[in-house]
Amino acid sequence: MPGTSPFINVTDPPFGAKGDGSTDDANAIRAAIAAAAPSPSNPSGNTVFLPAGNYLVGSTLTVPAAVTIQGCGWNTPGAGHPFLGSWIFVEAGASFSPVAIAGNGGAVRNLGFNVYNQSSTEQPASAEPMILISGRGARIHHPRRRRVVRR
Repeated sequence: MPGTSPFINVTDPPFGAKGDGSTDDANAIRAAIAAAAPSPSNPSGNTVFLPAGNYLVGSTLTVPAAVTIQGCGWNTPGAGHPFLGSWIFVEAGASFSPVAIAGNGGAVRNLGFNVYNQSSTEQPASAEPMILISGRGARIHHPRRRRVVRR
């Protein structure tokens, strides 16, 4: 139930994200982000957790103040290697950033990003920034580098 744990799992009811790489999970993740937002009873906000999966998003996920979206980390896929861990997928040619940190102190941790359906014979399609930052004190944590990028 939202508000009873510092982690809100996007795959749990009532959110129901699939993480299958083909279902647009943007609305489910957006609902979990809204449930994690600070409130009078929880002024510090919560963490939205994306367990291992490939979360296709067809529109921007906006992270408000004091909310973190967090995955379980990721691998570096290659020929014959699957996408493992927590990934945000966006279609090639998308004209939006999949994640926008708009609130002060918003954060993204341990998520991989992939632009899929690109041609294997042509130059990769241009893409918007995977994370657009407009809030102050935003944090992006990269698990392999063990450091935090702050704005």
